[in-house]
Amino acid sequence: MDIISYIEEDYQEAEKLIKYFKLAKTKEEKQILFKKLSEHVNNYNKKEEKLFYEVMSKIEEARNEAHRSYEEHKILASLLEDMLPNMQTHINENWEVKIDTFQEFLATHYRQKQRTLFPLARRHLTKERLISLGLEYKKSHHSGM
Repeated sequence: MDIISYIEEDYQEAEKLIKYFKLAKTKEEKQILFKKLSEHVNNYNKKEEKLFYEVMSKIEEARNEAHRSYEEHKILASLLEDMLPNMQTHINENWEVKIDTFQEFLATHYRQKQRTLFPLARRHLTKERLISLGLEYKKSHHSGM
């Protein structure tokens, strides 16, 4: 698989964790799922930045989009960080609004990559390079990058 396929899988996993979080009935279930979601998103964002955005930022046509994506990752991390303190103590309607906001921003960020960075990567990087980056991405998944 190439790196784009792995990034797509990680996004789908995040969406699945959000769905499970919303369906969870108890505070304890929500806490466990939020912790998994937060760790998953932060880990895959780090991998994506190191292995994908770094490469894409060296391509003049993709540089602005790669930098934009870096900035969007900072916003995603900030949204998660903002939710964390309340997760330990209480969950209320305001908290549900925050997870919805996070989900919407994550989806927008992902769609933007689908429209811009993914096509640019396919145009500027060889299939072999995309697969090689995918192997590094997969390996870093197991090492907990």
